Amino acid sequence: MYTIPLYEDLCTGALKSFALEVFYQTQGRLHPNLRRTIQQILSQGLGPGAEPGGAAADSEPGLLLGDEAPSSAISLRDVNVSA
Repeated sequence: MYTIPLYEDLCTGALKSFALEVFYQTQGRLHPNLRRTIQQILSQGLGPGAEPGGAAADSEPGLLLGDEAPSSAISLRDVNVSA
């Protein structure tokens, strides 16, 4: 219910790598249909120019689904959630 909007918001902001890491850690517990939907969101949201204002000047390339997850684990306490 909240999963799809959460991933959509994460992929359009600065937390794209966090969204990918969470997906890699939890995909085994997701329903196959939800897993496919999230994969589509991640593949659309992690491409170049996905951020508002154009991310073409971004120095870090986006991760694609075939790429490895970030090697350093991130925990929720490391994420600034104040909006």
